[in-house]
Amino acid sequence: MVSFFNALTFLWIAKTPPEKTINTQFGFQTKKSKKSQKNWDIAQKEMIAYAEKIILPSCIIGFCLLIVEVYLFFHWSENKFAVVLLIETLVPIISYLKLYFHVSEKLPD
Repeated sequence: MVSFFNALTFLWIAKTPPEKTINTQFGFQTKKSKKSQKNWDIAQKEMIAYAEKIILPSCIIGFCLLIVEVYLFFHWSENKFAVVLLIETLVPIISYLKLYFHVSEKLPD
């Protein structure tokens, strides 16, 4: 279920227009992205472009893990259920880390 919501988050990011000015509420928030307006603009565009690329894989992984979770819930294999939940927790963490490093490497120093 976590991966499903992860996919919805990436969909929301992809459909949200980029922030025009540097702010503290929305957008890709790092020291490097807030250094200049140019960095900010690049970071927002790259974040949205990368989110669009990762939506489909996140949906597929989330849907597959959801099916496995439902099966394990009704057949109650606690160890396997715990492993699936662990994997499902790692998927968004890895996705967001990939997003962070992808956007950060696109920013000029």
